Amino acid sequence: MHASLLPCSKRELLLCHGLMRISFEGYPCQCSLSSSCAAIWILAVRLFCRQASQLMHYAGNYFFAGARTFFRSLESAVFLFSRVARIPEGSTVLPAICTEDIITLGAELEDGTVIKGQNNISHPDSDHSNMGGEETGPSAVDKSDQYQSLSSPIRRVFYLSREGTGQEHEVSPPPNPHVLLDIQRADAVVYGMGSLFTSICPTLILDGVGEAIAVRSDIPKLLLLNGSHDRETATCGCHDGPMHASDVVQAITDALNRRNCRQGTSLKHPPSAYVTTLVVPYDGAIEVDEAALELLGVSQVVEVASVADADGRVLFDAEELVQTIGHALYGTGLLPCVVNGISHGNSIGVSNGSSNGNNGSIGGSSNAINIS
Repeated sequence: MHASLLPCSKRELLLCHGLMRISFEGYPCQCSLSSSCAAIWILAVRLFCRQASQLMHYAGNYFFAGARTFFRSLESAVFLFSRVARIPEGSTVLPAICTEDIITLGAELEDGTVIKGQNNISHPDSDHSNMGGEETGPSAVDKSDQYQSLSSPIRRVFYLSREGTGQEHEVSPPPNPHVLLDIQRADAVVYGMGSLFTSICPTLILDGVGEAIAVRSDIPKLLLLNGSHDRETATCGCHDGPMHASDVVQAITDALNRRNCRQGTSLKHPPSAYVTTLVVPYDGAIEVDEAALELLGVSQVVEVASVADADGRVLFDAEELVQTIGHALYGTGLLPCVVNGISHGNSIGVSNGSSNGNNGSIGGSSNAINIS
């Protein structure tokens, strides 16, 4: 469970984007499992920016679907992929959910509509354009900025039973106990970039995750803000127009507090219990409303140099992001040194057992959990 790239430290840093663990010397790994989005980061985000491709996403989906069916075990499928992908020894990938049941991600909109299935929520194709339609099989999807708008902003995401179609079929799958244990031992939490409601939140809504992160008031918790909007953040339930940075922080908080859930117990922790620092790309499309962030208790906003992709969308400059996170952790005393923007050490990631991940890396002498 503990990576040991260098023996200089045994601390743990929790990187959040689905919860998976990898070393900064490794390759980006897409944990494409079954319903929402999962893959995690580690300290070397440069690999994400250079190598994330749709081809690898499709290959990952098919590989995991076949391996899980063959072994009848998600963890066995993840272990096999780790070996095939040559993820460095000592790095570990953890599915956030431990269940053999077939479950599906659902989204409840502000107008009461329920959408079933990750694709239908984030990037439906023409065959699944109806709001309540079900995913009937694999098909090509387009996650560009040309997306069909939702009929109403997303209020929350939740898990549905296999045959479920509405809120009355909501289920609460148990979290992987190893994930909760790693959060308890982590020295920092980094919420990675990715689709807000279908990539990051599905891991955060699990029972025990909010409690485990909130109680760690002694560690930094960094949220990496996306550089552009997508279908999920293009509308907001609190005001006209797309979501602002404070709305993203509030959505993370609501997920961890399990607000509006119909299963289990909700929490009432403030945003500052989950996010202490917001990291934003320069000239990103998401408005950084610092006054509103202050009211939420998030007073530290760090801007990082950015680059544009082939479609003109803003991305973090990989080298600058690595340096920024490295220096942030160095400033807290978690890292003894930062060399060329790479903080040497270990990292942990946890995957929410879904499809469609973003990936990246960062290196540190602390261990990190990256939730995305």
